[in-house]
Amino acid sequence: MQVHKRLSITAAALTLAGGFAAAVPAAAETSASAAVNGTQTAQVTLRFPGTYRWLPEHFSGPCITAHGGVRKGAKIDQYRCVGQSNQKWYVEVVDLLVYQIHPAGDTSLCVDLPNYRKGMQPILWNCNGRANQMFLIGCSGSQRHCQIKPQLDGQHKKCLSVKGGKTANNTPVILWRCNGARDEKFTFR
Repeated sequence: MQVHKRLSITAAALTLAGGFAAAVPAAAETSASAAVNGTQTAQVTLRFPGTYRWLPEHFSGPCITAHGGVRKGAKIDQYRCVGQSNQKWYVEVVDLLVYQIHPAGDTSLCVDLPNYRKGMQPILWNCNGRANQMFLIGCSGSQRHCQIKPQLDGQHKKCLSVKGGKTANNTPVILWRCNGARDEKFTFR
């Protein structure tokens, strides 16, 4: 199965300490479920790859935005949805549960974490295949309630989050300790 073709991933969402979903590639109608330590499971179908608006769930109205336009070095923040190209994102499947996020208008750029310090704001940078451009996306609903974590081992306790849960335009998206708050949950629609 080619990665660039539309595919369905059926995931068994598990309520674990980290609250992250597990996923397995599957045919469109095949379901997967698993139980760990007696936890309940829910089936989740992730329809990546695809082009989406990336929406924070803590506040209705804003979109995740490449600040100032789609260009190398643009910082990632939230801004009211205005339908511009810097608010449209292409989510690419790289491997099982591993994704790259690109501006839809220029897939040569990737969302990039310059480092893994708490509070670091992601930027757009030339795609280079390095771990700092790879993310785990775990959703508890079809492209809803998604946590986005760095793929690099040792960094799974950090999530992308809207800084302080603020609602103002230009509030940065940052890397923060995962705590289950709504400001670290996103929808891809």
